[in-house]
Formats: sequence, C-alpha cells, structure tokens
Amino acid sequence: MAKHWTFRVFAEDGVDVINAWLANCPVRAEFERILAYMQITPNWVKPYFKPLKGRAYRDMGEVRKTGRIQYRIIGCKGPGDGEYSLLIGCTKTTRGAAGRTVWNPNNALETALRRKKLVFENRRNTNEYEWP
Repeated sequence: MAKHWTFRVFAEDGVDVINAWLANCPVRAEFERILAYMQITPNWVKPYFKPLKGRAYRDMGEVRKTGRIQYRIIGCKGPGDGEYSLLIGCTKTTRGAAGRTVWNPNNALETALRRKKLVFENRRNTNEYEWP
C-alpha cells in the first residue's frame, strides 16, 4: 500500500523521546499497529486520532490508544509536506463530574508546544521514526 505519511520523532539531546517512552509503554505493540495504519491512511479520524482544540494547538493532535488508561502521543503536522512529528508520549485521564482532563506528565501540552517550535526552527531536532 502507498505510504501517505512519514513519521518523525522529536530528539532531545540525541535521544528519540518517543521510542524511549514506548520502551516502557505496556501498549507499545498497539501503538505500532496504529501508526502503521495511520501511515497509509490519508485522513485520520477517531478512534486513532483526534485533533487538539484551541488556537495554540493548530495542526496538532493526539494519536490515541483508549482504554482504562488512555495512552497518547501528541504530535504535529510537519516540518515537511507529508510528515507528522511525534513530540511526546503521555497518558490522559478525566476526573470528577466536570470531566477535568489530567495529563501525565502534567506539562505534556506545554512540552509538545515547545518541541513543535523547535521542530520548525530546525528540522534536525527530529529523526525519521524507526520501525521495530
């Protein structure tokens, strides 16, 4: 099948932060399956992908593995055409009657925004995702 997307991963101090997170993630195999599906799918929708809301998060979204624990990889389109950069792995829970969202790490969205800026400042802040 034709590949529509190339995944890139954020590298911090030379370390691929996504594969480092996935190494300890109990749903790694499921994420690999989801990413393989997304790579050949031109337009992403639930249940595997959901755009983030808010002006600050334009062109950003979460790759989703739902369940009792909601695992997420937050990423953004770019830096090049047909590329999607994976910025941070995290979990997401909803608490209380008001449905307050709690991220772990709690600064996941801020970290993703900071990394997105770095990706667009210098493409060398990412590497192509290495499939297992």
